[in-house]
Amino acid sequence: MCRHCQSFSATEMRIAPLDVRSSELQRPGVSCGRVDPIRTCLGCRTRSEPALLVRIAAQGGQAVVDEGRRLPGRGAWVHPTQQCAERAIRAIPRALRQHVDTSPIARWAQDGLGQSPDRRNERPMDN
Repeated sequence: MCRHCQSFSATEMRIAPLDVRSSELQRPGVSCGRVDPIRTCLGCRTRSEPALLVRIAAQGGQAVVDEGRRLPGRGAWVHPTQQCAERAIRAIPRALRQHVDTSPIARWAQDGLGQSPDRRNERPMDN
């Protein structure tokens, strides 16, 4: 079942109970069309959810970590591991489609990368 529009997939249509009216089921394989975003890590080239990756963007001629994920322009995505960050350094200018200084990203990779960007369990603090 599509978690966005609550429609049934083709497989679920085949196993639907007999007492469900056909008007309650949409056409097989048709859903709302909404797809969760998937991004590719520049370092290891594996596909992941954006919540597991760090966005890198160009700002003032330098490649910087976009912690808020709101900087304008193209973005590049990297796993927050030293190995992926180091491998991605050569590919960042190509991914951003401009000549940028990647030394801030190299320093970021050397300094321990900061906190994990996994925001699925993030909750606002109550003060």
